[in-house]
Amino acid sequence: MDRGFAALEDGMAVRELARAHDLPCCTFVACWLLQVTGRVPAAAPTSGWKPWYKLSREWWGKANIWEADLPFSSLEAAAEACGGTIEITHDVNDERPAPSLTPDRWHAIQRWRPSGSGHNYLAYCAEDGETVTIIQSSVAKGYQHDVGTWTGLDGLDVGVATLEPLT
Repeated sequence: MDRGFAALEDGMAVRELARAHDLPCCTFVACWLLQVTGRVPAAAPTSGWKPWYKLSREWWGKANIWEADLPFSSLEAAAEACGGTIEITHDVNDERPAPSLTPDRWHAIQRWRPSGSGHNYLAYCAEDGETVTIIQSSVAKGYQHDVGTWTGLDGLDVGVATLEPLT
């Protein structure tokens, strides 16, 4: 099993943190990135997100989009943590499709609505190139794990960081 799925198993720090707290989307993705790169605070997961933040404060700011003029900094943080490439498509539509997902790889996704609200989450594209596992968290809905396809992004600005293999 790759490190991405392993980090989400019961008993793992990031999974237990997500279970105990309804984490904001960027915070969840940042903690997952730290977990898969072997950087887990000693107090995790019982102390909330602050011990994770203390591991790398400057990186944490990027991962959590603290700078309004850097709306895709979460993707830069993901690529810094795991290696990878970033592709962004503004106003996704039939003529400008969302960036494609790479089979058998993890992706950090950042999407923005024209209203300015955004969401950051993880996507794993299966070897078939069509089945996509979405892992996300929000203050409103908590931790979610869904399997589906890469659709429903029309009208959004969508950024994808395709991460290096997590084997």
